[in-house]
Amino acid sequence: LSLLQLRSLDILGGASRFRMKLSRPSGDAFIYISGGISQGTIHLPPAAGIRVQISGGSTHLNFEGQRFGAIGGETSLESSDFGSATSRYEICIAGGASHLTIAKE
Repeated sequence: LSLLQLRSLDILGGASRFRMKLSRPSGDAFIYISGGISQGTIHLPPAAGIRVQISGGSTHLNFEGQRFGAIGGETSLESSDFGSATSRYEICIAGGASHLTIAKE
């Protein structure tokens, strides 16, 4: 996906043991993952703002160097530059997340 100009991506049924490297979006790009995530990494370009929303709780979440052990219910995090960024990703994960890393390269 690092060579594509991604506008949106839907992953239905969840994902396990994956690594995703994304290019800089042109404007806002949306990623929706239903069914949850287990053991995944999402790499984003340095200039992209990031917002992630996780429903269903999360364990062992690493978001831009911040580590979270266990969070119940709804989780919403965003990078410090999300509001001012002209290129940004909004990531929505339904069904929870375990051992997930979201980081800029």
